[in-house]
Amino acid sequence: VSIQDINDGLKKNLELASTQGVLITEVLPGTPASKANMKVGDVIVDWGGKKITNMTSLTQTVSMTDIGKEIPVTFIRKGTKRVTNVIVTERPSDEALGKKVGKKQTHKTPTSVESIGITVKWVEGETAEKNFLPASGAFVIVSVKNGSRAQWSGLVPGMAILGVNGADIDSIEALEQSLDTPDPLTFLVRSKHGTRFIPIKE
Repeated sequence: VSIQDINDGLKKNLELASTQGVLITEVLPGTPASKANMKVGDVIVDWGGKKITNMTSLTQTVSMTDIGKEIPVTFIRKGTKRVTNVIVTERPSDEALGKKVGKKQTHKTPTSVESIGITVKWVEGETAEKNFLPASGAFVIVSVKNGSRAQWSGLVPGMAILGVNGADIDSIEALEQSLDTPDPLTFLVRSKHGTRFIPIKE
């Protein structure tokens, strides 16, 4: 999995009770987390009876767990606490996990999304796969307007938008529709730094 700490912005936008725990931002097929039915957006709060408060505590706790051992993991999904069992395996290399993201090569006409101040291009097929994006495609940010909500929130050119408020984004219509809401916006993005959630400032 890919994970991140929870800040106050994510706590508010994702309607979490606390900043304690670790937020899952990506679950790769065939991994222990995938086999345990864990999903993007789940918050890990306990590993084998040990409280998890942030990424450091999870990483340290997992590193001390024997390979092959089955561990009960408590997590929160949409406000409900759940428990699943995870069998610990060797961690794949960063390259196997798709951590290395090269320079994005985009195609098709750039589209401006004025409501938050970004311009995006659609990437799909072999080009997307080479950049560790879904083969089916994703929007990549090619520019960010100065002084915009996107810039204030930390969106930068090169980031790929994988989802908004839990919804997959597969067309410009879906992107614009996901932004047309009174609810707080949370983007799921992928960059050379990995996959993470970013709360969009008002």
